[in-house]
Amino acid sequence: MRWTSTNLWIYRAGSCAMSLRSSRGTRELLRALRAAAAAPRPDGPLLLLANGRVGDALLAAAFTRRYRAWFGDVVAFARPETAPVLAAQLDHCVPFGPAHATALAEVAGRGCRAALGDLHLFHGGAALARAAAALDLPLLAYDGWIARRLQAPFRRWPRRTTVVPPFAKDGAGAGPERLHIWHDLLHHHRAALQHFGVAAALPDRPELPWQPDPGIGARLGLPRGYVACHAHSSQPKKDWPFDRFAAVFAACPDVPFALLGGAGAPALPPRPNVVDLRGRTDVRQAIDVAATARAFVGIDSGLAHAAAIARVPTVVAMPQATTGYFFPYPRAFGAHVVTVQSPAHAVCSGCGGICVHEPIWRSRRIGFPCLRAVAADDVVAALRRALA
Repeated sequence: MRWTSTNLWIYRAGSCAMSLRSSRGTRELLRALRAAAAAPRPDGPLLLLANGRVGDALLAAAFTRRYRAWFGDVVAFARPETAPVLAAQLDHCVPFGPAHATALAEVAGRGCRAALGDLHLFHGGAALARAAAALDLPLLAYDGWIARRLQAPFRRWPRRTTVVPPFAKDGAGAGPERLHIWHDLLHHHRAALQHFGVAAALPDRPELPWQPDPGIGARLGLPRGYVACHAHSSQPKKDWPFDRFAAVFAACPDVPFALLGGAGAPALPPRPNVVDLRGRTDVRQAIDVAATARAFVGIDSGLAHAAAIARVPTVVAMPQATTGYFFPYPRAFGAHVVTVQSPAHAVCSGCGGICVHEPIWRSRRIGFPCLRAVAADDVVAALRRALA
């Protein structure tokens, strides 16, 4: 059965339902923001609404770390897992959620002059978009980095929104490197500088938000020449089966691995060449471990971007869904990234997660079928080449 039409309908219907539904906690949070919001002040801080995840924040860090020079005082509402990354670059960053209602209301009460949305403001969760509407600020937002046919059918733009049209990725000069989201970041920030009347040069490649700590491995008890590994992301649809990672560890007994991630992941039988750091590091420490490793092997996640931006040889087992948008990187960046994908699913490249082979709820629970088809031997071979 070809599931494309059904999955696209489910995705769009689900997006519509999510945009209309609010949990009780979110409704109370938005009510508190409305009550606390002061009138916009021309000299007030700029509010960044950051709906991206850790990898998105790292790719955008070359821009975000310049915000204070470009825009003056900048504060942010961000996903909780992303807040540590943004806090290192901005004056103030508050995780967005009911648990942080008091801090969010305090920021809202400062009378921000305007809001700037990141590329992902209207992809996925709608709570931050509703926050923009609740604060009633002039908002500059991006229309979308992926093909319109793969997006939800409409956007509920808040009042007083200026929409930046997407970067054109087809037509003359189109090619795989033109897909990369870096071009959207350049396009969006060029429009932002013009919108806010700022004359400044844009960065020409990704940068980490801080200088990685070269002593992090020794402090965590890692052997010299370790390979960082990240096996589980915040989105299970992008996860490669964990038994394949165990097979990679077994096939490389001479390679010391540092296994990164959050607590609660599947247990790994003790192996002499694996130091299990899952649940033992914070976000910043994990980024430093990935960025100072001899090599990196894992999935399409924020830690893979940390390694790639730091020019660490990086091997990524990834689905065909967004090939070219995030990995591999454009050659001009000088990153050393090898993506391992299933040749049998090459025809599916660029599906955006609207799978033809199975229902969308299955892919989102156990990973895309094209990712589950990636063989451990292929990842081992790519890692051996990277280490050489």
